[in-house]
Amino acid sequence: MANVPLPAVRGEEAYFYSELAAGRIAYQLCGACAQAVWYPRDVCPTCGIDQLEWQVSAGNGTVYSYTVLERAGHPVRREDVPYAVALVDLDEGVRILGNLALPDDGGTTPIGRRVTATIALPDADADGGVATILFTPTGEVA
Repeated sequence: MANVPLPAVRGEEAYFYSELAAGRIAYQLCGACAQAVWYPRDVCPTCGIDQLEWQVSAGNGTVYSYTVLERAGHPVRREDVPYAVALVDLDEGVRILGNLALPDDGGTTPIGRRVTATIALPDADADGGVATILFTPTGEVA
């Protein structure tokens, strides 16, 4: 996979990307209502309280939805076409976007399949780039 350029990082996203670069998927948990929160933000979208604490996901979940891109979403991904991205419901209670390794079984939909995450670090020899999440199906059905 090509080096994905670093997005314009702001606020709480900076911590998420630093954790991702260290090989961890971070999400937030509200200290007031115990709601798991994704995407990074200042206040809980459920109760409006600013008691969000960072947690680390084990990286296991279930594919909620996915799509296969036949055209690159960004010029640096041109060589990766076709590639898949998925919305995954992590076991901790958040839905997150990442790349998806499609199984070679000739058409079984990954929706509802269990996946585990690995972190793909950018090529150290290339300029820039950001760590990305790659979900790989485990073969189990949720």
